[in-house]
Amino acid sequence: MAAQLKLTFPILWDEQSKVAEAFGLAFTLPDDLKTVYLGFGNDLAVRNGDPSWRLPVPARFVIDAGGRVRWEGVRGIRRVPTHDSSGVG
Repeated sequence: MAAQLKLTFPILWDEQSKVAEAFGLAFTLPDDLKTVYLGFGNDLAVRNGDPSWRLPVPARFVIDAGGRVRWEGVRGIRRVPTHDSSGVG
């Protein structure tokens, strides 16, 4: 996708929401929402190849060359960072 969009920076494809989980940004859809998704013909377990029905919370991170998080943007969720946020600011 990065090449298709001609991006000059790497992007992350987070299969099975493993990175989102590590950052405290993954959630599992409750049964009532699973029913709604299935009613629209959207079976996330099939579409994502993951039976967990987990989705990531949309987020953006700016990480410097040393691997430090310099900025993060997460909407609609209060979370406890699981990474070294000493560089955030």
